[in-house]
Amino acid sequence: MPAAAADIVSRPTSPEPLTRLPFPPVTTSHILHCSYHFWHPLYRSLTPKARLIPLSPNFLTYLRSDGIVLPPESHTTLDNDADSGIFSSAEDDEASDSDAEDDPSHGWPEIHSAIRSTIAELGGSVVPKLNWSAPKDATWINAGNSMECRTPNDIYLLLKSSDFITHDLEQA
Repeated sequence: MPAAAADIVSRPTSPEPLTRLPFPPVTTSHILHCSYHFWHPLYRSLTPKARLIPLSPNFLTYLRSDGIVLPPESHTTLDNDADSGIFSSAEDDEASDSDAEDDPSHGWPEIHSAIRSTIAELGGSVVPKLNWSAPKDATWINAGNSMECRTPNDIYLLLKSSDFITHDLEQA
């Protein structure tokens, strides 16, 4: 087995201590070049189809807030008189008012509609990603146990459940 003998490399018996780093120090520029917004335009032809949606401060506040409150699936309002008054009461009117107040997307309707239209534009199924990380640690909460999202609420659920996303929002 002469080939194996040629692969043996002699090593020094005592390693010399490093007196300087073998690579240059990491700068702010190096870190920012790892950002999706920097490298995606350069490599667009090599990456999957993607759309960038700028996030408003209200949406970021929603992501940072405790708990998971999702917007209603549709923004259609039901007519309270549709039941011919059989079950109408003042309590029902108050309940429908509180449902409208529970919709967190009232503070960021443009982002909600942009996400909905982007999902449709990309074929009905997308994978969310922020500038630094994807919510891959939150797939346990998604019905398919994957990052595949078909509705805006799927995206919100993954983003709000992910520790990676929370870290990005707080540290990046």
